Amino acid sequence: LGTLGIYYREVRTTGPDEIQLIDQASRIAGIAIEREQSQAALGMAFEEIRKSEGQLRQIVDTIP
Repeated sequence: LGTLGIYYREVRTTGPDEIQLIDQASRIAGIAIEREQSQAALGMAFEEIRKSEGQLRQIVDTIP
């Protein structure tokens, strides 16, 4: 969640250039957020693999 503000010295309405700038900035922010979420999910997946590998080793080591 975030806020983007564009400030000018005079009062004015948002023009097409500003709308395009906001659209591009929101897309870039979305890409950054998705990347961070993907990296977090990948880290969690690797941690689960490590845990299951440890459990499997323990099972195999205890088999006579």
